[in-house]
Amino acid sequence: MHSCIKSVTPYTQESVSSVANDSIKWVQDNAMDRLVHVTELYHDLEAGTLPSFSYLNPECCTVDSMHPTSSTAAGEQMVKHLYDALRRSKYWDNAVLIINFDEHGGFADHVPTPLNVPQPEDGIIFKGKSSNHNFTYDFTRLGVRVPAFIISPWVPPNLLIHDQGTMYADDSAYTHSSILHFLQKLWGLEGLNNRVQWAKTFKMAFTNKRRDNTPMTLVKPTWYGGSGQPEPDPFFLLNQDESYYARRKAEAKA
Repeated sequence: MHSCIKSVTPYTQESVSSVANDSIKWVQDNAMDRLVHVTELYHDLEAGTLPSFSYLNPECCTVDSMHPTSSTAAGEQMVKHLYDALRRSKYWDNAVLIINFDEHGGFADHVPTPLNVPQPEDGIIFKGKSSNHNFTYDFTRLGVRVPAFIISPWVPPNLLIHDQGTMYADDSAYTHSSILHFLQKLWGLEGLNNRVQWAKTFKMAFTNKRRDNTPMTLVKPTWYGGSGQPEPDPFFLLNQDESYYARRKAEAKA
């Protein structure tokens, strides 16, 4: 999805389905008229009508989200298309493109997940049942690490951020909330919640000198089957009916 602070007009590559998550439910009920297709993002870049803040939510999960069963090369192609369009637009000299992921890909991580972090709201607790086991979750921990990329002519080349960053507590860490905290500081917005106020920000990544040697385009991704080979079909599509999976299993055994 692509949205802006001014009018909150998101771009999306898929229809938003009914989900239990309260935040997405709020969007469904209150902001669907502000959701637009991703093609509008590229139109705005060319026409010079891009909002001050935009976000893009890829399709999930069979095309270009890098989520199984989609190909990571398709996701990289989407990133290239977005970067190339932004780079050749009039916005590049004052732009920052942030690419992050909501999951880690299922790979093992030797770094323990942080504990005793602030709850988003004081006293918030979730109680539920999973696999017939009752559990209680108090939101005082973070999950596994995920990558993030900050792309801008105001970021030095080859910059790797690990522990650096603006601290707001002795144990501040980077989370997805760091983006919200960065925007809050950038535009002088009111604080959203405890977790946002606690998260590190990456202001230190930017310099006062704009680079003039950023690449005009990114390298074209290559499918894992090799250069010139057709894109492989996913083995299983997600969110299909039972007949689909029965047919694909039969085909796999044949």
